[in-house]
Amino acid sequence: MEKSLKEEIESLESMRLETVETNRKRNRFNIPLTILVVACGILMLFFPHLIPFELLGFLAMASIGTLGFLFYKNSSATTVFQNKFRSVVFEQVLSKLDSGMTYENFKYIPQDVFMQSFLYKTPNRYEGSGLTTKNYDGFSVRFSSLNAFYQVASNRNSGKNTDPIFNGIFFVITTTMHFQGHTLVTSDKTAGLLGFVNKMIENRLFGEYEKITLENEAFENYFQLFSSNPEQSKKLINPEMQTFLMDLRLNLKSDMQFSFIDNTIYMGLANQKNYFNPALTVSVHDMYGLKSYLNNFQKLLKIAEDLKIMTDKTYH
Repeated sequence: MEKSLKEEIESLESMRLETVETNRKRNRFNIPLTILVVACGILMLFFPHLIPFELLGFLAMASIGTLGFLFYKNSSATTVFQNKFRSVVFEQVLSKLDSGMTYENFKYIPQDVFMQSFLYKTPNRYEGSGLTTKNYDGFSVRFSSLNAFYQVASNRNSGKNTDPIFNGIFFVITTTMHFQGHTLVTSDKTAGLLGFVNKMIENRLFGEYEKITLENEAFENYFQLFSSNPEQSKKLINPEMQTFLMDLRLNLKSDMQFSFIDNTIYMGLANQKNYFNPALTVSVHDMYGLKSYLNNFQKLLKIAEDLKIMTDKTYH
């Protein structure tokens, strides 16, 4: 390990320990504040005349507000450490491990590229991190964490209702192939989430899309296939590809959806696993922990590589 990186690792470990200690001190207030909230609720419910209702309400709201503030401060401190860790470790180490790979912590797949997949409705809140890029002979892979959702003001109060659209790892695989028409493979479990898209497809509001029925009940228990070119889509999503996609979903234990458009393969992998964020409980000096994070990048790249190889086999 280079001297400059060693020094930054030492700095990260000091930062981690400081964050853990600061969060621990704040957490000391959680239990008494929670007990106070519960006690106020009991008194208000069963002994309303013992202590003025307004005073109990004020104490309860003040305690809840303080708990929220402490949680926010802990979360913010943890996020600062995680961003620093990713910037130092991933940006420097990954490029040294693989000269063809780049990692940019504060960048992510742009929203217009996300929408080009035709898999999701348009979000009004869109954020992400960890744009990873690798160039191969004849194709390239990009992926990043994304959180896309639609947030609207509630009619009942001043709060907001949030409609989740996508939260996970989004892949963009650019190839030298050219797909005839659009092929969308959506997750059956997220059909409600993608209802807006599916409704548009079934009503043919953007092009001549059709829902394709395959003679594979097991596949259709997991996925739905839509296409603007049924003949090409059936060739692409043949029995071998169907088995590959089912195995991929079962192995990762995550919802996922795909689209094959122009010269690009898009894949949305619902994030059931912490791929990028280091745990505060694990020392930065723990090489096993460090290797496990780096191995996650290799696993994600392997998913993209295998999907590209399978697409080559079925489409040509």
